[in-house]
Amino acid sequence: MDTNTIDESQPTAEPKSLGSLAQSARGGHLKAARGILIGVGLLTLVVNGFLLFNIENEVHQVIQQAIQQNQIDPADAPQYEQAIRIEGYLIRGGPALMGLIFVIFGLIINKFPVAITTTSLILYLATILGLALHEPASLARGPVLKIIIIAALARSIKAAWAYEAERKKAATLAGAEA
Repeated sequence: MDTNTIDESQPTAEPKSLGSLAQSARGGHLKAARGILIGVGLLTLVVNGFLLFNIENEVHQVIQQAIQQNQIDPADAPQYEQAIRIEGYLIRGGPALMGLIFVIFGLIINKFPVAITTTSLILYLATILGLALHEPASLARGPVLKIIIIAALARSIKAAWAYEAERKKAATLAGAEA
């Protein structure tokens, strides 16, 4: 018998190794999503955190400018100051909180891949929409980066579904073997 022939009656390990390879690739997509979530989260948290701590200065400058331009009466300044301060905390605090959530999601993405990737994309889109409703010019800031992040999160959702299905299949097979 020739030693170079393949016995086709014996099952090969190829399908399992291909499944493993595909699962590894999906895991790579989740790892990329993890990096995106943590990176976007940290950047958002740091930038908006700085702006959040600078709100008092911004409020003071806006009020002084409005008084100098006779847009408001100095006696009414405390009212306007409070309204501007609240708006500033909402506008800066919301995205800062979203950044913190993205960092946390990035840390736990492997436990709940489908839920985390889907929720992350929804929250990212909601944040963009919320800021655009308040300030339409915000849509023009970083459109390429926004599109890249949205596409990466969308691709991560697809990978998460496949990863989760493969994980459940492996758990079912492991349970059947036991």
